[in-house]
Amino acid sequence: MLKKLLIVLLISITTTVISALSLPKDLIAYDSIEGQQLFAESDHKQNFWQLSQFYTIQQNLTFCGVASSVMVLNALQINPPFDPIYSPYTIFTQDNIFTAAVLKVLPFYKVRAMGMTLHELAKLLAVFDLKTEIFYADQVSVEQFKKLAIQAVSDPKQAILVNFLRTQLQQRGDGHISPLAAYDSKSDRFLLLDVARFKYPAVWIKTIDLYQAMKTLDKEAGKMRGFVIIQKHS
Repeated sequence: MLKKLLIVLLISITTTVISALSLPKDLIAYDSIEGQQLFAESDHKQNFWQLSQFYTIQQNLTFCGVASSVMVLNALQINPPFDPIYSPYTIFTQDNIFTAAVLKVLPFYKVRAMGMTLHELAKLLAVFDLKTEIFYADQVSVEQFKKLAIQAVSDPKQAILVNFLRTQLQQRGDGHISPLAAYDSKSDRFLLLDVARFKYPAVWIKTIDLYQAMKTLDKEAGKMRGFVIIQKHS
């Protein structure tokens, strides 16, 4: 009995340590005093009001693209599929997003095992009658990225999901996907609503640092990482 208690305690301590990851010095936590000031002074934050209502934490280690997509679909008010759990109400979840149409273009077992590439992310969102455009970081300049991203976070009919390499930002992990929600011109930082909230909080990140983290090779895709602009047709 004592042995079992010690094992449970060890697991608990280990989990606490692993989940309490500190932020690299160049990233600013959204809920810090400095982060709150950046938000107050931000001149482009339309997307924050829509996305924050549906802030979603990925339900496992490979579902960053799924959780990010759920946030965007709900924020853009796309008609969700029926889900008996919430009947008679409807909302996108990380379970019901895998409709028959989605499974035809993106097998569940693949996403569960390996996550998804930028191309697969765009294919998933396009199933729901959204206009999606992929931009690989080696095909656009940092200034082009900034212009497109500012436009996206300022437009209630648009959203932007970025695919970046965590280690490039001195974070723990590998490739990751999350939405941008705001931009502060004075500090030249974007607000990233990290869907892996069990690891890191929402952060303000310098444009050039985010761009460099996207300008990294996704070995699975055989292409550079980048971002997807999502737009509602009407």
